[in-house]
Amino acid sequence: MKGDQKFRIRSVNCEIEGDCYNELIGEAFLAVDYNQDRIIDRILMGEADLHLAQSIYEHGLTMLAQENRLEVHTARVTRFILT
Repeated sequence: MKGDQKFRIRSVNCEIEGDCYNELIGEAFLAVDYNQDRIIDRILMGEADLHLAQSIYEHGLTMLAQENRLEVHTARVTRFILT
């Protein structure tokens, strides 16, 4: 990940359990928070340190909350991936 790269957070909310997730999206980067618990579960595309991706994700969520643009949805989705 480049230091000057811009990121966005996309939230996908569905009625079907297991289909709700958040994505942290960069130029050539994609990380996913499968259960929307504010913790990156997996980096799907690109080269990145998980701690750095988590830090960027937390910063984005904090900024959205400060701007009153963050909606909290409680989902009953649980998913754990061990690789």
